[in-house]
Amino acid sequence: MGDAILTWVIDKGERHERVIIVASGIWFVISCASWIPQLPVPEIPYLTDRNSWVFSGAWNAIWWGMMHPLLEKRREALGKIEQEEEA
Repeated sequence: MGDAILTWVIDKGERHERVIIVASGIWFVISCASWIPQLPVPEIPYLTDRNSWVFSGAWNAIWWGMMHPLLEKRREALGKIEQEEEA
């Protein structure tokens, strides 16, 4: 069960990797910018509220610490499989 869910998440992450990276970066920057009083950032729940930088930081830690390395390992494994099939 856990492997099937992880495989599904890795497949979705691989398909939408660039969108996830850009959205994660934007979310983190906006949540940090909301703490600067001189910037007029509108109040948006989970994007600019008081602890939003904690949530965006945790998301980025999960993505870059766990999911992205799994994607890289999967790409390497698929590359090795393709090379073996060609030989």
